[in-house]
Amino acid sequence: MLRKFLSIGRLTLLSKLSLLLLFSVVLGCAEQPPAEDSGEPYQSAAAPLEIDGPVGVVDSGYWTRVLGCSGICVLELNFWVDLAVRNDAFQKDVGILWTADGWATVNTAHAVYEGPLEAGYERWGLDLSVGQYLSYSIPNEIEYAVFATMGGVTHWDPLNNYFIMKKVSREEPVRLLSSEVHMEAGQAVMTGAVRVFNLGFEKEVAIRYSLDDWQSWQEVPAEWDEREDWRFRIEGLGSTAALPSHVRFAVRYTVNGADYWDNNRNQDYEHKLAPSFQAGFSFADLSQAMSGILTESGQFVTDLPLSGMQARLGTGAWHEGSALTFSTEGLNDGEHFVEFELSLHGGGSVSELVPVQVENRLSPLQDWTPSAADGGVQVPLGTSWSATAAHDDLYVLSSGWLHNVVLRYDSFGAAAPVQVFDAFPTPSSVWTISVDPLRRVYGVDNNNAKLFRLGADGHLDASFGVGGVLSLSGNYAGQSICYPGDLEVDANHLFLLDTCNRRLLVFSHSGSLVTTVNMPDGSSYVPGALFLASDGLWVVQYDRLHLITSTTPGSFTISRTILLDFELNNVGGLTRTPDGRFWASHGHAALSVFGEDGELDGRWWGTTGGNASGLSGAFELPHVTELLPDGSVMVLGASGPQLVRFELDGL
Repeated sequence: MLRKFLSIGRLTLLSKLSLLLLFSVVLGCAEQPPAEDSGEPYQSAAAPLEIDGPVGVVDSGYWTRVLGCSGICVLELNFWVDLAVRNDAFQKDVGILWTADGWATVNTAHAVYEGPLEAGYERWGLDLSVGQYLSYSIPNEIEYAVFATMGGVTHWDPLNNYFIMKKVSREEPVRLLSSEVHMEAGQAVMTGAVRVFNLGFEKEVAIRYSLDDWQSWQEVPAEWDEREDWRFRIEGLGSTAALPSHVRFAVRYTVNGADYWDNNRNQDYEHKLAPSFQAGFSFADLSQAMSGILTESGQFVTDLPLSGMQARLGTGAWHEGSALTFSTEGLNDGEHFVEFELSLHGGGSVSELVPVQVENRLSPLQDWTPSAADGGVQVPLGTSWSATAAHDDLYVLSSGWLHNVVLRYDSFGAAAPVQVFDAFPTPSSVWTISVDPLRRVYGVDNNNAKLFRLGADGHLDASFGVGGVLSLSGNYAGQSICYPGDLEVDANHLFLLDTCNRRLLVFSHSGSLVTTVNMPDGSSYVPGALFLASDGLWVVQYDRLHLITSTTPGSFTISRTILLDFELNNVGGLTRTPDGRFWASHGHAALSVFGEDGELDGRWWGTTGGNASGLSGAFELPHVTELLPDGSVMVLGASGPQLVRFELDGL
């Protein structure tokens, strides 16, 4: 459709111009139409700059300067304009009228002479500060008109007003200002705005678009709107039941018999229509079947506005949001589905089924949170780093910033402790405890390299180290301890992992070094956890399990290594059940069971990052795995603290 576009003079400036608060996009232009056989717009070389009349614009731009930041930055916005003025008289008044608020206010700025130009023109320029703004409130556009007064006559640039932020010019005369897609009554619609440079009185602006990557295309004319440049609306892009994957488009500007294109620098503009589903990370994506508390998540990718998203397991109840946390406990082995449903604003919905392979081999039996206080001693809740089963009792270390308290319970799930041990000296970071055959409790200050010993009576054992504290800051077999890790105690020795030195330190009960055992070459991974068994001391190291035994008094060596078919990262605890299977807690919230053949027999995820509140078997940051007297296995989640008991099924 051909539209009239009148030049704007000084008298109509305030009534005819407005500011477009739209996002900036990249320009492209062409002098020739796209090839008829492809129907795809393209871009060619721009025309040389010309000045029509006594005054015109050579170039312009803007910049910002940061004045200061405190959470939000304060910026100064500036712009510049270079003008070409025909030398019609010696005395000249050259400048611009400009606005940063859609002509609600008008400002006048005068240019200064900068030098001669070719063809009888002079260069005049100005640099202006618009003002100071918070970073989120900078104006989206500055609009201006150019004048030059010579010989008592004021001349205005005969072309349309100019823009600083989203400018058009002779070289790039057409620009897509904005575009968006949305649904109306179940139908997809695209709308937007275009800005063009006034190269001629008669002009046509159109949107060429394709729903099949230019195998076919259509055009829709844009309509001149003096408040918002040129506006376009395209209907019939598809219904909810049959949306194309995307729409590709470009802008055509026809004036003076030539076509100019903005096709996003030969890349075309594009909006995604049919929502495509992208699954989020989930442990259920691993190759083996899963059991435990799983979180399935995902999102639908589209440029259409959305109303909401919900998910459900099978045909169960819907839950709002883009993630669903559920337990596999009670689910049959095999394939299950999590369904995600997306509602589109304006009508319609789409859904996606995500398969989950379930294989329940581990079952949670009971959760337990130790009591908060006993005998007037306040236990610092919120973090518990260690626990150990010894002499048919359960010892729990509850850690806090002020002190570390050891509680002794006569059974898992007991209502209250039967003994409260003294707090370890402060400041200290005791995260690991172990109990010897004499019921003495050892604690490792992992951050400060110290060992503590509490007597069976619950008080610091003054016969150990200095007042119950043994410093580990010395040199042991040529090296200082890098970072003390897990601790185990038998009738004669203390076994302590020197983690990043990848070795085991063996001490006597008095704290003197007996020997060291280096982990074998070929693995750069640190040893993670210890388990003291009747056949020796087991050490887990990422993808292998070492058995350390003693052949002669004071001599220890690695006598056996089991290679695992999987990896154990950040191992917190290790134990073994009477059937010979090993249990290891590791990672953020995982419990794995495997045999001496190194093959995985079962795995439980305590949580996969979602809200597991109220779900049986939930734990995070597993730091301990212990065999209980009844044959079940306990995992301590350090965040909580939460202790969870498990048994193995189906094998």
